[in-house]
This record gives sequence, structure tokens and C-alpha cells, in this order.
Amino acid sequence: MTENTECTDYQLPIVGDLLARLEGCTNLPSPPMVAMRIIDLSNDPNVDTGKVADVISMDPALAAKIMRISNSPIYALRRTTENLHQAITMLGLNGTLTLALSFSLAASMRNNACQGFDYNAYWRRSLAVATCCRRMGMACKLRKGEELFLAGLLQDIGMLVIDKLEPEFYQDLGVDQSNHPLLAAGEMDKLGADHALIGGWILMKWGMPVYLIESVMHSHDMEQDFEDNRHQAFVNCISLAGPLVDAVLAGDESDELRDIVDMIKTRLAIGDEDFNAMTELMSVDFDEAGKLFETDLSDYSFSDSLLDRAKEALIIKNLESMQKAQHLEATAELLESKTQQLEEKSRRDGLTGVFNRAYLDERVEQEFNMASERNWPMVILFVDLDHFKHVNDTYGHQVGDQVLQAVAKALMNGTREEDIVARYGGEEFLVIAPGQGVETARIMAERLVGMFQELRHVIGNGKEIVVTTSIGLSVLGVEHEFNNAGEMIAAADKALYIAKESGRNRYVFYGSDMEQKIAGASTPAA
Repeated sequence: MTENTECTDYQLPIVGDLLARLEGCTNLPSPPMVAMRIIDLSNDPNVDTGKVADVISMDPALAAKIMRISNSPIYALRRTTENLHQAITMLGLNGTLTLALSFSLAASMRNNACQGFDYNAYWRRSLAVATCCRRMGMACKLRKGEELFLAGLLQDIGMLVIDKLEPEFYQDLGVDQSNHPLLAAGEMDKLGADHALIGGWILMKWGMPVYLIESVMHSHDMEQDFEDNRHQAFVNCISLAGPLVDAVLAGDESDELRDIVDMIKTRLAIGDEDFNAMTELMSVDFDEAGKLFETDLSDYSFSDSLLDRAKEALIIKNLESMQKAQHLEATAELLESKTQQLEEKSRRDGLTGVFNRAYLDERVEQEFNMASERNWPMVILFVDLDHFKHVNDTYGHQVGDQVLQAVAKALMNGTREEDIVARYGGEEFLVIAPGQGVETARIMAERLVGMFQELRHVIGNGKEIVVTTSIGLSVLGVEHEFNNAGEMIAAADKALYIAKESGRNRYVFYGSDMEQKIAGASTPAA
């Protein structure tokens, strides 16, 4: 929940009698105490791992779920977590807060008995939509999986509010409750607002961030446009997940599915292969989410015929679009796309795809200054590949490039969303970890050293090689003060030198007694 913009002055188009009735209703859904504490923490700029662990520990069931999800196939790609502090470190503070809030609100919603509509179907659809939102975000490269899950989970919470306001409303409405466009039209006609707007209102009353309020408000508006491209993609995931989930449940193989598939591809800029891979993974996601939330989602799966239909729909629609496309529109879209690509490309290393040296120099100064001004900890990891020259000399530069690309990808997967991974030069990489102290840095370094010990590089003819790493770390905090980012990088470089001199395949913290700070040692690389 990183975008915690204050929402006290946020205006929603709910006025008159409906607003008065909502304000006067005494039995509206409300978050449990733990959820309210989590919302408060998400707005606290000084939040740390200890505070988050203390709040989550207030609810043993919630703590158990955080541990379980940190070790689930969805997240357990790096190392096994054995306690709550390790789980929070692995998930990151933002990820932990958002997941904890999702679990807490889900438990509260499930205990909210509703009279006027099929609550079991409502809850199962909400969980399926949340799962679908997360996977869609991954497909379009949005690194906001937990926020998308929470927004998807809450997108129809306005229906709970309406049911509390008028217990017989949905029964009297006489509309198929699986048809959300018809539901919204009926709600608007009788109440002057649909459940999406009312859902935004209740989230505003809870003190939720603006991005979440807006996402729920526009969850049934697939044509809404925003100036911020990242926010646009976020809302698109929310608004498109519901129709796709409904099509899956209905086994819908009509032209309507083709339109939904085409809209997802267009609005989220997902190609054919990525879309097909996304839908195949969703069935696995539904199964895992069902286990985590103890809910049967077995009928939410993509059948082979549905996948085939989706693939066929994509091909047909692509051909139709190509035939109808106008040259001017195509040129404008191409220019806009190239502008965005060039802007992103200017920040990226051409070979590995991580950030380049120029962008690193800019960001490390920003992060160092911010950490110094606010008295926050910060860690720099200087990562160097062991005996990389031998790899180039023995197997050729093409294999060397392949190894660098694999290492860069592993570093991205082995660090947090808020960490900055960049190529410093040659076989050297730098990781900036804002907000991290010595102990969390030690966990990160241990994980990275171990990860590269296990990483196999296939170089042809079935032959595999292992390229280990040496890591030097400098920590901005109580023990060490640096005048600028350059000094901090130089300190990490000195620690790296000691790591390599001490046999490689290990990490070393910078300090006056660096020789005694060698840790994580193993058999040196040949």
C-alpha cells in the first residue's frame, strides 16, 4: 500500500438522501481492529519490521497465514522462511501490510452474513477476481501484485453495504446476480449510485488510500482514462478481471469472450503468447488461493476448449484489426510507443535489462540523501562474478553474455520490489536496498550467495557451469556514517575486495575490522 495519499478531502458523487442514509446506517461493514491497525501502519512513514510483526502477531491466525503464503509456491522462490520476521523481510514491508490487510478483511467479510443475495457466490467471485487481478498485473509487468489482489478482493464490497442498507434490495431487484452490468444499472436506477461508487465511499470512510478508492469506484468502467499510465494499467486490471472471471465460470465460448480477450490484450498491452501463458497460470493460482483462503475455487479453471477459443479469438481479432487499421492511427501509436520505449531504454543496460550506470549514479545519490535526511538505514551490495574472465576466455563472450543476463535476472528475482538493481560495469552489479539494516542485509546476502551457488548455466551440448559471486556490503546507520553516496560505494567496493581475497564465493561487510567480518564462507571457486 505504497501510494497512501490522504483521502480525507476526496469527493465521491454520492449526495442527497442516499448519502444521508449511508451516514446514518449503524450496521455497515467495518474492518476488525487488526485491519485498522494495519491501515494506520501503512500511513506511518516510520514503520519498520518490528512494528508490523507486533501488529500481525496480535492475530495468531493472521500471522499463520502470512507465514503460509511466504512459503507458498506464489512467493517461495528464494528461501524458506521460518519465522514471522523472516517472512516480512522476504515479502517486504509494503507487501506484508497489503497481504495482511487482505487476509484480515477477507475474514471479516466472510463473517458478514447477508440476507439479500447469494453470499457464497459473492465471496468466491471476489476471491477469484482478486487472484485474476494479481496475475494480470504480472502479465503486464506491474510490480503491484499485492495491491491488485486487495483491490480485486474489495471491488464489490459496495454490495455488502447495500445489503445492510436494504436487506431485501437484491431479492426485490430480480436481476441475475452474476450479471454485474445489469446489477449496476438496477442499483443506479433505484439508489442513484451503483455498488462500485458505494464501495468507494465505504473505503474512504475506512481511511483507505486514494488509489484503492478510485480502483473500486471504476471497477465496472472499462473505458475510464487516467493521465498516469501506471495507474491506468492498475485500474484496467481491476475492471477487466471481473468479466474474464465471469466468462470462465460460465464456460462462455461465444463472441463475448472474444471481445473480452481482445480488450484485455489491447488495454493491458499483452501479446498473444503472454496472454495464453497468463490464462494457463490462472488455473494454478485459483487452486493456491483456494487453499490459502479455505475456499473451493475448483470450478474457476480455464478448460482446454476455452483456451483454444481464446487463442482462436486473438488470431481472428488481430486479422480484423490489421484490415481496419488506419495508417495515421498506426503511426501515432507507433510514435507514442517508441517514445515510451526510448525513455525506458535510456535507463536500462542494453545487455542485461537491469538499470544502467547513468541511472544508478542518479538514483544512488537520491536514495543516499533521503536516507541521510530522514535518518533511515540503507544498504549497498557490490556484487562481482567470480572468475568471469575465465568464463569468457574458455567458453567465449557469447556464453559470458548469457551468464550476465542470467545473473541480472536472478538478482531481480532475489531482491525486493523497492530495491534498485543496476549493472555497475563489466561483471559488476550494484544493489541499493533502502530501509534495510545489518541483519536484513545479511539475510539478503546469504540468499544471493546461496542462490548463485545453485544457479546452473547451460552452455551447449548439455554442459553446465556454475558462476559464484563475491559481495561487498556497506550499511548506512549507527555503526557507519558516510559523507556521500560515493564514499558508501567505495566502502562496499573495499569489502568486495576482501571477499575476493579471502577465497571468493562469500560476502563481507565493510568495517574497520573487515578481516573479522568475513561471513558466509564456502569452498572458493576454482
